[in-house]
Amino acid sequence: MEAKTSFSYNFYDKKPVDLIYNGDAHFMADGYLRLVKSNSDGRAGEDSFGRVLYPNVVQMYRQEEKADFETTVTFILNPQSDKPADGLVFFMVPMGYSFPARPIGGSLGLYKDQANPQVFAVEFDIFPNHWDPFFPHVGINIESRVSKMVTQIPLSFLGKEVTLKITYAAAIGLISARATAGRQSVETSFVCDLSKILPQRVNIGLAAATGAYYAIHNVNSWKFDSDITKK
Repeated sequence: MEAKTSFSYNFYDKKPVDLIYNGDAHFMADGYLRLVKSNSDGRAGEDSFGRVLYPNVVQMYRQEEKADFETTVTFILNPQSDKPADGLVFFMVPMGYSFPARPIGGSLGLYKDQANPQVFAVEFDIFPNHWDPFFPHVGINIESRVSKMVTQIPLSFLGKEVTLKITYAAAIGLISARATAGRQSVETSFVCDLSKILPQRVNIGLAAATGAYYAIHNVNSWKFDSDITKK
């Protein structure tokens, strides 16, 4: 017996009709998925958020069987203010999750406040809010916008295509996140049994936001694979 989810989107080709688009997420004429709003001159806008969700549920576990997963997102965050903001997240939430009405700025298009039960995310955060470290970072977030583990992002990553690869090894509860731009990579990891915080079936997606400061948040591609297999 097995339960699998597998998909791959290349946003250079065309707008996928099956994804669910929230907030200011939209497609540019050159084929990018932009998660924040665009002004008339093509620049990113202030106080914006956007999300895309995969339309089908993902099964994370059943009885004693748990899913491994791997997801890869390629994107460009291009600064357009003196302090670029805010960042992008991959997330897992319960089916039918009630998102906040206007999760701009440090809420990254996802968070209600510091406590967010049954929410798992990995963030690529480029603005230091008061709950953040003082540097841009990749963070692993368990039921909170405050990261459990972080690694610093070099400033040289901004304006370049970044590949963010996130893996979960269910047998040992190991979450790993690796961001690569050119020849540079940073990585962080954290151990957490996601079956203890997530329901059996979840929705997954990508989100981003800007606040008083802003940056272009363009997504080039997104793929995801998960597998529950009875040995």
